[in-house]
Amino acid sequence: MPVNPSISRRIFFRIAGALVLASFGLTWEQIVKRQNELERKPSIRRIKSPIPTGTTFNGDFYLYRKEETVKAFSTVCTHAGCQLKKEVNGLITCPCHGSQFEASSGKPVKGPAFNPLKSLSCSFDKKNGEWIVHL
Repeated sequence: MPVNPSISRRIFFRIAGALVLASFGLTWEQIVKRQNELERKPSIRRIKSPIPTGTTFNGDFYLYRKEETVKAFSTVCTHAGCQLKKEVNGLITCPCHGSQFEASSGKPVKGPAFNPLKSLSCSFDKKNGEWIVHL
């Protein structure tokens, strides 16, 4: 009696599903690994002094200066990760979903974001006359 080498449809879809899940899992692992490497990588930015009073955007971060105090905050919205680019009347508004943050503190004043902007370390290097921001 000859043996039929074909497999059932159910077994085929189980095997195919397992392969798809395995490839998705491996891809996800690589994405997470790369993201973790980027987050651990120390990064600094140097800004020449003087910094004008108010808000100054510099790509990944913005500086807020009031008198002699300078603070640095991330320009990534804590709701959906959109890039924050401008300030009006002391408020920074996310262009994606309308969240608003106080420029002086990074605190949210209007949702959907409810977490404050990430505060960054900022110090003045007297030797070079530059502000150093640690991202």
